[in-house]
Amino acid sequence: MGIVRKQSIRSSIFIYLGFALGAFNFWLLPKILTGEEFGLVRMLMSVSTLLAGLCSLGTQPAITRFYPYYQSYEKRKKNDLLGWALLVSLVGFGMMVLLTILFKNVIIRKFEGNSPLFLHYFYLIYPFTFFILLYSLYERIAWSKQFTVTSNFLRETGVRLFTLIIILLLFGGWFNFDHFITWYSLQYAIVFVIIYIFLAYKQSAHLTLTISRTTRRLYHQLTSYSGYIFGGSLFVLVEQYFNTILLGSRVNLSAAGIFDIANFIATFMVVPKRSMQAAASATIASAWKDNDRGRIERVYKKSAATLLITGMAILGLIWLNIDHIFDLYKPEYRSGKYVVLLIGLANLADLGTGLNYDILVNSKLWKIHFFISLGITAFFLPVTYFFVKAYGLIGSAYGILAALVVYNLVRYLLILWKFKMQPFSLKTMLIVVTGVIAYVIPAYLIPPIKNIYLDSAVISMVFIIIFAAGVLGGKLSEDVTELYEMVVGRLKGNK
Repeated sequence: MGIVRKQSIRSSIFIYLGFALGAFNFWLLPKILTGEEFGLVRMLMSVSTLLAGLCSLGTQPAITRFYPYYQSYEKRKKNDLLGWALLVSLVGFGMMVLLTILFKNVIIRKFEGNSPLFLHYFYLIYPFTFFILLYSLYERIAWSKQFTVTSNFLRETGVRLFTLIIILLLFGGWFNFDHFITWYSLQYAIVFVIIYIFLAYKQSAHLTLTISRTTRRLYHQLTSYSGYIFGGSLFVLVEQYFNTILLGSRVNLSAAGIFDIANFIATFMVVPKRSMQAAASATIASAWKDNDRGRIERVYKKSAATLLITGMAILGLIWLNIDHIFDLYKPEYRSGKYVVLLIGLANLADLGTGLNYDILVNSKLWKIHFFISLGITAFFLPVTYFFVKAYGLIGSAYGILAALVVYNLVRYLLILWKFKMQPFSLKTMLIVVTGVIAYVIPAYLIPPIKNIYLDSAVISMVFIIIFAAGVLGGKLSEDVTELYEMVVGRLKGNK
């Protein structure tokens, strides 16, 4: 787990830097744009990211799963995995363009009443989707080659830095809204060019369509896996972006914008998982290739404990400061307060069960996982639709919470049943109890301070000290304890 932990930590630094930039962008944009314009910005991102995932036709997870075989059995210039993945993805993109043209009238009927501005700028979906698709493919190669720090820096920090630049150009009057939204749709073009140059420099971007021996041998597995995983990954994509799109069509773009701000705040919790997944995906795929179940179980247990700790820490800090956070926005955005809490609890359920998705999709159970994902998605799409129709903004959060709890429970039971692995222990309960105690003390026992910045600093510090003392004193996570000892050792060595 040493490589995984090291790359996870480095990636987390860049991801949190990106989130800091993103938080500033989320604070500044609503002050410059109208609620409808801000909703459009988030809607374009959500729709394009969803479509890029669909256009890939399952090739991205296939790269992660099968790259170890190509690396072991093929010379660099005969590795045709990227070439075929790119071709299939371009076919998927072409199909998407054709379908949006054929169903243009349906799209108009769905959005013209509540979100006409989205229809006006719908054409920007095409370049936005295209470059997200290209970047995501090359990002998978970077993950497989253990270049996760670079890829995470580009996606999480580079994209948001570019966004900040064009926001400042808009704020300064050099851009009008048309200029801004056009360049916004091209943000992934910039990072794609950079990651392509980086991988080419590392001799990892070679393209060929000459069919290799490995492709001939794995052809049926590749196509079957890509097809099934494509269906299974729909859940992840839908869970992330369906609510924004649904709110935009059923309510209005302003509601979609409020939801996205609330979701962004809660998404701070999943940063450690995103960096850990990027670092661990190749490790898990390689371990399944070698049938090293002991290694997989160690990753499973350690990831669950570490992610639960980081998730509870971040959720505790967010909810202690939630009123102060929304003071930074216009009053109408405060309606997203309890959306943050519900999505935060959903994320906690996801984090506390570790890297179960990565373990399943890289195992022999990936077909079963596909059918389970398909069934849950088919059930929760109409449920979420009902929640949004009945309860509006908060209904979208109810749908996410219910879906993630059920989905992770099923994953947990499947891994337990088939592989006799489970990530929980007495320490899991102790982590939860420690987090609750650490929250209750500053939330209910410390009187509020009039100065909101001082109040935020005091309650946050008390929470961190109590929670950290409990986690480190009880040695509730091997990774957290080792990281703490490493930092202390280095500080002592510098004295």
